[in-house]
Parts: sequence; structure tokens; C-alpha cells
Amino acid sequence: MQGYILSAIFFGVCISHLPAGWLANYIGGKILFGAGIGLSGVFSLFTPIGATLGPGILIAIRFLEGLGQGVNYGCITALWVKWAVPNEKSRMNAIVLSGSYIGTFITMALGGVCIILWAAAWFYFVTESPLQHQTITTSELMYIESHLTTPQPKHITIPWKHIFLSRPFWAAVFVHFAQDWSFYIMFTGLPTFLRYVLKYNLKQTGVLSSLPYLFMALTFTGFGYLSDLLTSRFSTTVIRKISIATGLCLQAIALIIIILINNRDAIVVMIIFSVSCGGLAWSGFGINYLDIGAHYAPVLIGLATTITTIADFCAPIVTGYLDKDHTKKEWNIIFSIPCVLLVVSSILYLIFGSVQPWAISTGDDQSILDSTSPLDTTRLSTTSREKLDELNDKLREQLNDSEVPTESLQSVEKHRDLD
Repeated sequence: MQGYILSAIFFGVCISHLPAGWLANYIGGKILFGAGIGLSGVFSLFTPIGATLGPGILIAIRFLEGLGQGVNYGCITALWVKWAVPNEKSRMNAIVLSGSYIGTFITMALGGVCIILWAAAWFYFVTESPLQHQTITTSELMYIESHLTTPQPKHITIPWKHIFLSRPFWAAVFVHFAQDWSFYIMFTGLPTFLRYVLKYNLKQTGVLSSLPYLFMALTFTGFGYLSDLLTSRFSTTVIRKISIATGLCLQAIALIIIILINNRDAIVVMIIFSVSCGGLAWSGFGINYLDIGAHYAPVLIGLATTITTIADFCAPIVTGYLDKDHTKKEWNIIFSIPCVLLVVSSILYLIFGSVQPWAISTGDDQSILDSTSPLDTTRLSTTSREKLDELNDKLREQLNDSEVPTESLQSVEKHRDLD
């Protein structure tokens, strides 16, 4: 029963991922994301009550929490399409997604309250696109707009056939699946493993169970920054393959060591190392759907996370089924499953990982992955004639303060004239 209660949230997540990714293409990510996460926080406040009313009620509450949380990746990706320039998107994605692991480390006790407060701040500060932001500077707005290499079309037709036949997409999905299986074995089973197999006391178990996610957040953010720095020297395809393959294989090596040794302190070190390396892998495939899918990325990640959520709820169930007597031998079998998945998925991604031509609107297959072009304000992707006139007026006002170079104004005027 414990496995089903722990997994209930992932059933809800699985159902909402794809619809959220599809809707985000049409209504944007801000409202959908804020509403979904806010409702999840509200339902989480009823978890203690559900626990007293019985397992059925508790499972239902966690399922509803999952429905709200399932909007996250598709909505975030929809916002990146409008906000993230190519040589900054890895670090932006890493900083944002690493917040979930920092949250795991520090906010378990106040999760529901924190989520509701966060939702209020989200609606107050966040805008759907740079053009709607009230305090953005003109120079920053022009920088973002001019570096977006794939203009957002007014009418999106999802190329479902190409998506389902895409080997690079399925390679990324397999990587995502393997990483999720490894992560959720630790996330849901680590306290039990530390308490009953390694014989740590309850206080030690709480601290040790949290530490891996703090280190994972640090590695995720660090390698996100490093990936952006390396784009000036290597193609993003190469960078993604290195980070994904290295992160997955290091996790597998750590799991093999855990299986082979019996010293509990050394096992804890390897567990922290293994989970931390997940941050390296996430810095690669977490943004990869935007690499290969451009403005279709919310749908790609919605479909992918729908599939990979199978790992999220199956991993705890399988762990509960295998862990009958809380022995190291049983856990060796549990750890061997993600070990195999991680190695196989890394090989598949090294073979098939690449950009998809059908997702590129410019005709240049590498325009998303490898664009590091300088500022070119003639490529403003979503700005209307009225907005260009407004930018032109603002630029004239700021020229006296030397905030915007004269050539930027000339570029905007040229673009307006072309309209």
C-alpha cells in the first residue's frame, strides 16, 4: 500500500503532462503554470487530513496534487521559447529546474504553504514574454528579441507523425526515463534503505536523505553555466552528448560500487555522488527538447514526460515489491535496474541524439543548436509595427544617456521600414 500511496501523485502528473504542453503553445505558460502549481500547494495542505481518513482519500489527494504539478515542464519550456537566447538557455533552465531539488532539501515541512506563497509571487512578477514585461529595459528587450533564432508562429500545426518517427526524440525520452527511474528509487526509497538496511537512526536518515538533492542542484546549475560557456567552442549537439553520457555513466558506476561494497559510510558517499551526477545529465537533456524541437518543444516535453512518468510511479512500486525483508541483497537487485537503464540510454543518445530539421523554421538545421550570432535587431521575431515605433521612441530618448548604441536605432528603423 505504501508504494501505491507514494506513486499516486505520479499518476496525476502522467495524465496532465501532454495536455499542459499542448495548451502552453496556445495560451502561454504563465497562467497555466501558476494555476497548476498553486492548486497543487492547496491540495498538499489536505495531506495530513487525508492520512487520517484512510489510504483511499490520501491516494486521491496525492493524485490531484499530481494533476497540478504535471503542467511544469511544458509551461516552463513554452516560456523559454520566448525568453531564452541560445547562449544562455542552458544556465536559465538549470537554475530554474534545480530549484525543485533545493526545495526537496529545505521545504518538506512547509511545502504547501511555500507553494501557495510562490504562486502568488509568480502571478505578480512573471510575464508571458519580454514584450509584456513592465520594467525590462529597451536594450535588454532588443537583445532577447534579436537573438531568438526561431520566430514563434501565429498558428502552430504539430507535426505528430514526424515526432513519433523521430529517433533523436525517442533517444532523449529513453534518457529521461532512465534518469527518472534512478532518481525516484532514491527519492522514495532512500529513507527506507538508510533506516532499515544501513541502520542509521531516524535523525541521521532525515539529514542524509536530503543531502543528495542539494548537491544535485549545485551540479545541475554549475554544468548549465559550463554548457553555455562551451557553446563558443563546440556545437550544442556535442555538448549535450558529453553531459548526458558522462552524467548517466557516472551514476551507473556509482551504483555498481554500491552493489559491490558493504561499508555503510562509503555507500552513502556513493549515493550522494550518484544523485549529484544526475544534475550533470539533467543539464543536458533537460533543455534538449528545446534544442531539437524549437517552438514545438512544449509538446515534445509534454509527450516525453507523459511517457517517463511511468518510471516515476513504477519505480516505487517495483522497489516496494522487491524490498520485502529490507536486506542489502534485495537492494542490490533494486540498484541494478537503473544501472542497466542508464548505460543503455547513454549509448542510444550518443548514436541518435541530434537536431530535427522539421522543427527549424529558418531552413538551417543548426540554427537552434549552434547560433551564437551577434545582436541583429532586424530579426525581431514578435514585435509588431506599433511596438517597433515605441521602441524607436524609447531609443531616441536613451541615446543621450548612451544606453543604446546608434546602430541599434538604425537597425530598428530599418526593420520598421521593411514592414
